[in-house]
Amino acid sequence: MLKHLFFICLLSTSLWQCSNSSDDACRYGKPKPIFSDEMAGVVSHSFLQEGQEGNEQIRLQSGLEVEIYQTGCDAIKQEFRFTLQDLPPTQPDAFWISAAAACFIELSTLEADPIIFSQYAQAIQQYAPNFILGEQAELATGFYMMIDGIKMGGEGLLRVVFQSTKE
Repeated sequence: MLKHLFFICLLSTSLWQCSNSSDDACRYGKPKPIFSDEMAGVVSHSFLQEGQEGNEQIRLQSGLEVEIYQTGCDAIKQEFRFTLQDLPPTQPDAFWISAAAACFIELSTLEADPIIFSQYAQAIQQYAPNFILGEQAELATGFYMMIDGIKMGGEGLLRVVFQSTKE
C-alpha cells in the first residue's frame, strides 16, 4: 500500500509541469495548464499564470465546473475547486468524500492525465473512512490531502487540496 501511495506522489508532480524559464532555482518551475479547450468534453477553458501561481478554470460538457489553483516553487500546492449543482439541503461528510472521488473519476475520462486522476480517486476511496472534512491527511511521507465541502443554496463548493507541506 505504501508503494501505491509513493507512486501517486510521483505521478502528482506530473500535473505540475516544469517549464524551461528563468525559474531554474525552483524545483518545479512555473505552473502550466493541465487541460485545454481542444480536449473532448471541455466546453470552456482558461489559464492565467503569474510568477509561481496558476489559476485554471474549465467547464465540462457534463456541467461540472472546476477551478484549479497551483502554487509553489520548492513546495507545491494544488487546489481543485469543484462546483456541484442541485444538492439536497444537507450532506453528511461521506457525501463530500464520495463526490471528490467521483469528480476525479470524471476528470480521468479527459485526455489530460487520466492515470493521475484515477489514482487520486482510488486514494480518496481507499482512505475515505479516515478523512475528516477540512483536515489534512498525510497519504504518504511529505504528501498531504484535504477535502472540504461548503453548501451554498442549491450548489456546493467541493475543495480538494494536494500539497507537499503540512499546514
